[in-house]
Amino acid sequence: MGFSWLENYDCFNFLNLKTINFDLDQELDKTLRSKLNDLYERSPSGSILYLELEKRREFYKGALKVTSYGKDFHTTNKAQDLELLCSTLIKELDRQLLNWKKRRSFPEVQPELNGIEKKWAYL
Repeated sequence: MGFSWLENYDCFNFLNLKTINFDLDQELDKTLRSKLNDLYERSPSGSILYLELEKRREFYKGALKVTSYGKDFHTTNKAQDLELLCSTLIKELDRQLLNWKKRRSFPEVQPELNGIEKKWAYL
């Protein structure tokens, strides 16, 4: 099994990452921490993120979950390229979070959220 790290934010644990059968290199680790921190900032208040990455013989398998008091979001995927897998998982969670925000928001906020969606499309 690889290593795990736990991030703290305002004295609360908000990110658990577990790798199985490999270790992250420093560059990907730094990039992943940054992107997951950004995802946390867009998540419901009090959320906890769980990311599990596993190396199989011919591909990587990943699961990303955001849990909060009122709603949970999750996605799984697999890919031969680890960076592509991580990017795909994060983008899918972003999509779920945006859809959740649209459904729970007041109508007068919808134009603002549509602008955010267009901005995120370029990321």
